[in-house]
Amino acid sequence: MTIDKYIALNKQFPLEEIRDSKASQLAIQTLATLVGREDELTIHEFAYLTALEQLIHEYANTNEESVSDVSAHEFLAHLLAENSLSTTELSGETGIPETTIKRFLAGDCELVGSQIKKLGQYFNLNPAAFLL
Repeated sequence: MTIDKYIALNKQFPLEEIRDSKASQLAIQTLATLVGREDELTIHEFAYLTALEQLIHEYANTNEESVSDVSAHEFLAHLLAENSLSTTELSGETGIPETTIKRFLAGDCELVGSQIKKLGQYFNLNPAAFLL
């Protein structure tokens, strides 16, 4: 039954206000298991993903210093590993220079709006996930 997957996700990370960095990290880890699979998700899982993205975004907007525990750099690194992608492949798919991707992953630079949008489109994810 498709609702069972939603219930399992809600047990893993309940859809409620994120109050601290530990909960934020768990929320992002949970989100990372869903991103890039939107075409495979049930309607209930997709609704969970959308709500979780919103909770993470709200927490990020109100707790800027706490969010630094899980950075956008780490999140992108996880997505690359999860999808077995190299920086060269990601660069070719998005048009973002590989040197920029590598510098971003190393924490040496931030991405600009158009690059964040391209990553969001490529991973079929809300671009706000790359602002954490």
